[in-house]
Amino acid sequence: SSQSKLLRVLENQEFERIGGNATIKTDVRVIASTNSSLEEAVRARHFRLDLYHRLKGITITLPPLRERKEDIPILVELFCRTFATKYGKLVQGVSQKAMDLILQSRWEGNIRELRNVIGSAVAVADGDILRIEDFYRVMPDYSDQSGTPENDYYAYFVRLLEPKVAIFHPDSIEGLYQNVCNGLEKAAVELALRKSGHNQVMAAKMLGISRNTLRNRIERYGLDSEAVII
Repeated sequence: SSQSKLLRVLENQEFERIGGNATIKTDVRVIASTNSSLEEAVRARHFRLDLYHRLKGITITLPPLRERKEDIPILVELFCRTFATKYGKLVQGVSQKAMDLILQSRWEGNIRELRNVIGSAVAVADGDILRIEDFYRVMPDYSDQSGTPENDYYAYFVRLLEPKVAIFHPDSIEGLYQNVCNGLEKAAVELALRKSGHNQVMAAKMLGISRNTLRNRIERYGLDSEAVII
C-alpha cells in the first residue's frame, strides 16, 4: 500500500495529509537508496515494477567499502583526527600492522562500521599511534574476520595476558614468563598428539622438533604414555 501511495506522488505530484481532505500539489526531487536488489524484488513481486521504473531515473551504484580499499586510508586518517579532537587524545594515525588489519577486513557495515571501530580504538588508545592491539581490545572477535596470518600470534597472546598483567603485583605475577611458556608448550604437544592420532613421529614433525625432544616433553608434562611410535 505504501508503494502505491508513493507511486501516485511521483506520477501526479500530489497527495493528501492523513486526516485531511485537501489535495496538496508538490514539486520535489526524490533521492532513494537501498542495500537490496530491486530487480530481484520485482521478479519476486515484492516491489512494484512501475514504481521501480519511476525511481530508476539516474542510478548510481556505490560498491561496498571492501571493494574500494583505496578509500580506507583516507577515511582512517579523517576518523583518527575527528575522534582525537573529540576525546582529547594525541592520536595521529595507525601503525602499519593495524592498517594491514583494517585493509584485510570485510567491513560489512561499510563506512559506519569503520568509523565506530576507529572511534572506539582512539578512545582506549594510550599512545599517539593506534596499534593492532588497540583494535583487539575494542573488538574481541576482530581477528576472526580480519584475515590475520595464522602464524601471527602476538596480538592474540597480548589479549590473553593483558588481564593478568593489568592487576600486576610481584607476588601474584611471579614466574609469569616461565608459566606461560610451559603452558603453551604443554598445550601444543598435547594438541599435536591428538591431531596425529598419538603418532609420535607425525606429532614431532607437526611441532618441528625431534622425536627425542617430543618424548622428553611427553614425560615432563605427563601427557601420553601410550603414544604410537612409528
